[in-house]
Amino acid sequence: MKYKAFTLIECLLALLVFSLCLLLVPRMIIQSKQMNEVVFGRHEQEWHVFLLQFEQKLSEGEFVKAQGSKVFFNKPRAVENKVYECRIEYNAKNQEIVIRDDGGYEPILTSVENVTFIQYPYSVTFEITFNNGEKRDGKWTF
Repeated sequence: MKYKAFTLIECLLALLVFSLCLLLVPRMIIQSKQMNEVVFGRHEQEWHVFLLQFEQKLSEGEFVKAQGSKVFFNKPRAVENKVYECRIEYNAKNQEIVIRDDGGYEPILTSVENVTFIQYPYSVTFEITFNNGEKRDGKWTF
């Protein structure tokens, strides 16, 4: 009487393939953690660069007001001995925060979903929501 079954060699071969697959799983987990650190590190670095640029640009001129998704400041023009208006604002079309400075356009933070600037007597606070749902907030004191 013959039974339909797997031979011992077929079972060993199946176990070998299964064990090789299991050996790959820890490497894939380690690699995904490394990729996550790289991506998170890039966002963290971009955030810190944004904070430095924000403070540096506002220190170049005189703060005027913060309104909604814009911060206005006046900057002196050395050649003409006049001041001109500059602003840091949210560009919803490109989902970025930009500096508009004397006709220039400089993106300083990308992948931004929403921005809110709130003016207080001696400071400006801002809350930024990124496309991935992460929220960051900051405060600039003048």
